[in-house]
Amino acid sequence: MILRAACSLAGGTLAAAAMAQQSYPDAAQCAAYWLGRADYAAVSAYLDEEGAARSLGDAFSAAALRLSNDPAETLRFIEDQRPLMTLLVDSYIYDNDRQSREISERLVEGCGELAATLPETLNLP
Repeated sequence: MILRAACSLAGGTLAAAAMAQQSYPDAAQCAAYWLGRADYAAVSAYLDEEGAARSLGDAFSAAALRLSNDPAETLRFIEDQRPLMTLLVDSYIYDNDRQSREISERLVEGCGELAATLPETLNLP
């Protein structure tokens, strides 16, 4: 339990640092968030939205790759952030962590605004 709490804290801290570096999430950050959320939904009894989250994550990944000058680095970023986003969602939903909830809500809002501007995400829920 202590290890899980430390991992959750580290995930939340790293996610907070990532969000502090950019006031508005980009497509790669949104891809990592939604794919991480889908990963959490796949194994959690507390969240039942795996398909929709995975669709959003895949669409944001496609947009991030289209917009990227370095597709390999973009994919690496998404894969590095994805497990941290899973921990963030776990901290928010399972642990009811306030900071994780706030970061998650900012990501959902910012990614929603970004989704309205990208052809890959325009017609997704």
